[in-house]
Amino acid sequence: MPQSVIRSLDIFQKICGRDAFSSIGLVSTHWDEATEGLYDFQQCLQNENELRNSFWSPLVDRGSKMYQFNNTNASAWNIVNSLPLKPRKLLIQEEMGDKHLPLPETTAGRSMFAWLVRAAKSLRDVIERLVHLLGSTTLTSAGDISFEQLEREKVKATEELKGIEQQLDSRSLSTRPRAFTRRISFVIPQAHDLVNSH
Repeated sequence: MPQSVIRSLDIFQKICGRDAFSSIGLVSTHWDEATEGLYDFQQCLQNENELRNSFWSPLVDRGSKMYQFNNTNASAWNIVNSLPLKPRKLLIQEEMGDKHLPLPETTAGRSMFAWLVRAAKSLRDVIERLVHLLGSTTLTSAGDISFEQLEREKVKATEELKGIEQQLDSRSLSTRPRAFTRRISFVIPQAHDLVNSH
């Protein structure tokens, strides 16, 4: 599972809080295609079991239910009707509403802040390696990546790092963290792959 998905799941858990886990339905899709033979049904069951025992285990162990969606209205309604009706307050509602904490001081906000610190370190490492590559004389043959491409990657990584550092300085995680996270999770692996290919 990609790191960005794991991170999103972690933030999701911290937004909900443990008391709300029993109200969460974890839905896997494409079961209609598995039963029609488009996918290996046993492999699908194995994948579902892997989700249950690894990535989703913190949720399932605390009462979240797993469902298989078969791409029909009946399947969708069966899942919806299986969810508990009792409303539960999310952890972030308690922290921001009842305790009047600003977003960066909530459990989810602190987790996002810690991720930003790690992302900044990763980008600094990538930039350092790109600077080293740009300063080397090994990039002269036609088969190598061009200086211009490395320079573009360095500029892109530097811009992303500036954005992260602004977030860290202000601790203002409320300004579009979702779009920001998507951009970062695209740039870091791309620059990392480029740097490590030399």
